[in-house]
Amino acid sequence: MAPSSPGCRLLSTAIGKWKEWSAREIAKLAGLHTPIWQPSYFDRVLRSEKDFFETWQYIQHNPVRGGLIANAVDWPFSGSIHFESYRVAADPRPGSE
Repeated sequence: MAPSSPGCRLLSTAIGKWKEWSAREIAKLAGLHTPIWQPSYFDRVLRSEKDFFETWQYIQHNPVRGGLIANAVDWPFSGSIHFESYRVAADPRPGSE
């Protein structure tokens, strides 16, 4: 749907609503206080395999930066990502590229 179409919402509005709802639910279930999320978000265009891999590495290290675990490979909710021209399960360990 084109941004000028009636009823169309911006991505920022959708992200904001999702963050609002999920923060309430997380706070309720975990007994935490808001804010849960940072006030803004950053979207990016991934133009190359290098961009994909670097972004995936960054995402996999979020629990480490958040102090939830010491090593990214220990995060039980981690997944894998595959690239079109070569198949790589992104391994977050340093030197595993």
